[in-house]
Formats: sequence, C-alpha cells, structure tokens
Amino acid sequence: MSKNVENPRNIFGAFRFTNSLNIGQLIDSFNISSELNFLKFESQRFKFEKIIISLVISQISPGIIGSTTALIAILREDELRIANLGDSTIIIIRGKDCIFRSEILQHSFNFPKQLGTGSFDTPQDAQSYKIKIQKGDIVILGSDGLFDNVFEDDLLDEISRFICPKKGIINARPQVISDAITCRAKNASEDLNTPSPFSSQAMEEGLYYQGGKNDDISVVVGIISNPKELNTYR
Repeated sequence: MSKNVENPRNIFGAFRFTNSLNIGQLIDSFNISSELNFLKFESQRFKFEKIIISLVISQISPGIIGSTTALIAILREDELRIANLGDSTIIIIRGKDCIFRSEILQHSFNFPKQLGTGSFDTPQDAQSYKIKIQKGDIVILGSDGLFDNVFEDDLLDEISRFICPKKGIINARPQVISDAITCRAKNASEDLNTPSPFSSQAMEEGLYYQGGKNDDISVVVGIISNPKELNTYR
C-alpha cells in the first residue's frame, strides 16, 4: 500500500504503508496539502524534507497499527532536495545515463528502515541529498516493487524509447513513461523465471530465490521543464 504526496509545482513523494486498511483511512490528505502550502515558504535553514516526513506521519489516524517507508523530493530552483528512509528509490536520468540513485536504508536484507508501530527509526534517520538538476532531466521515484523487479539498464532501455534520437529530447508525457515503467515492472514481478534485482540480491545473501517479486508497485515520473518547475505524474 502506498501513498503519493504531490504538489504540481515542486514537491512529490511516496510513503509505502505495511497495512491492509484503505489508504484514505490512514492519512488526511487535505491537512497535508494545507500544511505543505505553508511549509514551502519556511526558511531553507530547516531540514525541510525531514519536516515533511514528520508531517505526514503525524497525520496518520490514531489507533492505526502499521509502518511506512518514506521518500520525499523537493525542487527548489535548480536543486532537487531529497530525503529517503527505507527501500524506495529515486533516480535521475540525464540523456542516456543515470546520474544519481539514492541508497536503500535497511536493517538487513528485505527489512527496510521504516516509521511506525514497533519501530525505533525516526524521520531524522532519513538519508538526505541535494542534487543539481537541468532542463530535460527525468526524475523517477519508485517503491521497492519497481526496483526489485527492473534492473537499472532495463529501466534506461525503457526510457530510451521516449527520447528522440536526433534531438535528444523527450517526446512523451510523464504519464506515458510512468505507465510503461509500471507495466514492465508488473510483468517482471509475475514472471517466475526471469532474472530480477531481488533474486540477485537474495543470492548474494546466500538465499535461493528465482523470478520476480510480487509486490505493490508505485511509480512517480517527473520531467524538468525549467529550473523552477517540475511536472509530475503518479
């Protein structure tokens, strides 16, 4: 179960809940949106990304048992500020290359850091990054359901289908790219024989695992159109 937090101008993220309840019961999205509109004017001397993670966690309805990973990205002019706690991943693609990939934060294999019931992890444990971005950069944020099933090279191959080879510009909307990536991950997750990042990691840990990993898949794609605007699509 995942929850995307988006602002059409400069904020997007994903929170993956390990809980069977309807996501609408967990978080008051209206309160979050109102707080985000206020917080985006706060001084940059604060750890803004971690404040947002704390905010979302504070909006979880009382009495809910469960936990969540957290990934937030904020665009401020030509800088993308990121905070990540858990096994979701954000990558930045420039041209044909992946110029940045966040690290997974986990206690052990397949046991990510998370916030909530019974966890000693806090928003302050999140890993922070500041990355300079350029016009035309593609930002992809995905849950472990994406990156456990699709290798980085295969992801770049999927993206290349939407880049004009002569001009080097993107000729598709973020929605189209997001749908294509999600479809590829879903197909891989249902294939019991295909090599997958998850099976490779399991083998490195001395565990036998074959095929994709059946899991929730959440994907957000953003294309940098100019230094002050980020268009995103879930």
